[in-house]
Amino acid sequence: MNKKYIYLDYNAMKDIQNDPKSEFSHCISTYKLSHRVPFSYAHLSDLQKKLSPKIMHLVERDLKFISDLTDGYMIGFYEDDYMIVKQDIRRMFDEVSSFNIQDRLSEEDLSNILNQ
Repeated sequence: MNKKYIYLDYNAMKDIQNDPKSEFSHCISTYKLSHRVPFSYAHLSDLQKKLSPKIMHLVERDLKFISDLTDGYMIGFYEDDYMIVKQDIRRMFDEVSSFNIQDRLSEEDLSNILNQ
């Protein structure tokens, strides 16, 4: 991966969202002129943790904010190397959701087996 990038954890992204006029937000805006600021699977997993029908509108708002902040770039493992590529954040969020559902089912199945 040759391009320079800055990886922000989910809490840093939330700080920018909550205080867009902060010095930190200004610094990231400046860095974005020469660096990419990608989102990752971890960011989408963090959003999954609080997912419920009651707050889906807040999750949608956060997805839009992250997509805007990152210009749609996602860091991930592609073709045997870490790369930053444009991805549809909503599609990736849905993919993470399906993986998390499978993980929960697997844990539940394991629990049922152990409790028999």
